[in-house]
Amino acid sequence: MRVFNQKVAENYDRWFKTPAGRYADKQEKELMLRLMTISPGQSLLDIGCGTGHHLVWFKELDLAVYGIDNSPHMLKIAREKLKSETRLCQGFAENLPFNDKTFQMAAMITTLEFVAKPMKALSEMIRVAREQVLLGVLNRYSLLALKRRLKGKFTDSIYNQARFYSIFELKRMIKKIDRSLKVNWQGTLPPIMTKNPFGAFLGILVRIK
Repeated sequence: MRVFNQKVAENYDRWFKTPAGRYADKQEKELMLRLMTISPGQSLLDIGCGTGHHLVWFKELDLAVYGIDNSPHMLKIAREKLKSETRLCQGFAENLPFNDKTFQMAAMITTLEFVAKPMKALSEMIRVAREQVLLGVLNRYSLLALKRRLKGKFTDSIYNQARFYSIFELKRMIKKIDRSLKVNWQGTLPPIMTKNPFGAFLGILVRIK
């Protein structure tokens, strides 16, 4: 998995303050809320938590949140945001340092695109959760993904290192881990329809039980 440096960490956080970033963030969070079943106090592990952007949101939903990321630069910003209220640790998505079913929920938002072994990361996420897991990924079959790939041919971009996924590929990967898992999904950006396979952002909710 690529370890993001200080510059990438700062740019990532800054993007959410732009008009495009605020719009995308709103649409993505609305989609994830439609998928999740949550109750106050539920424990959630955010895998690839980055600068803590989604951890702050999960805390606002009254969840007991934990975060893990492999970038010390990302974690430094996350700790500044969350102070000592949230447990954060450094580690890799493919080798989570937690026992089976430690958390009620696990989330991985725009992280799978950058891991070296995606199947291993998915297996680990499912292993440490006992109720549901939430995936947020960038869609391979979207105009935005095409734009990002074209931009990467001419400029240095973090998306040059990314692997984009389709909903069809993700469902196959999840079912390969455990065929009994129940998968629900939605797509957005643009929010044309709930089951939008061409939306730039895909939300996938996997129920463990």
